[in-house]
Amino acid sequence: MKEKGKVAIARLVVRAGTAPVLVALAPQGELVDADGVQVRAAEEVAAAVALSPEFAEDLRGLSNPALDRHYDMLERLALKYSREELGGDIEDSTLPDDETLAQHGPTFEAFSDAVYGADGAGAAGKTAGAKRKAGPEPHTAELYAERDWYSLANSDQLGRLTNDQLKVYLRYHGLTLGGNKADLLARIQAHVNQEPA
Repeated sequence: MKEKGKVAIARLVVRAGTAPVLVALAPQGELVDADGVQVRAAEEVAAAVALSPEFAEDLRGLSNPALDRHYDMLERLALKYSREELGGDIEDSTLPDDETLAQHGPTFEAFSDAVYGADGAGAAGKTAGAKRKAGPEPHTAELYAERDWYSLANSDQLGRLTNDQLKVYLRYHGLTLGGNKADLLARIQAHVNQEPA
């Protein structure tokens, strides 16, 4: 194409769903070394793209101190420098800036008060995570009062009750409800034996 003085025009779709862009593929001559291996320096590639000379100079002059430090540390570690030879303190750029935090502290406080309230109880006035004290439900107390549990336990009559009836006692006293009937009976009997009559 270079010999014929032509360029290729192509349609480029960067990602699915984006508008296509027309691009020109301009032919360039190859630079080869004495062995016939293609050689092309990064500066030559950069010069081939349509950048103004001023912009290209601006790009070459930019540096990233954090990235430069990172590459410097990698090089020193690869060369097995001692910890002392690695040099000064590493500044963690992910940490917040104390000066900026102090400057915007009142803004953060106002936001916190608006969201959580001045006492930290939340916008609705409820303290996060506060739960009411668990106690027996009213109907559980009524069902519990229907039986003389101590007489049933002492006369070995608990076995005649159903699991649901046994769970009324366990629920009333805040004991574990899981297990088979034998587990429920054993749990009730142990609790009755430790309760003062």
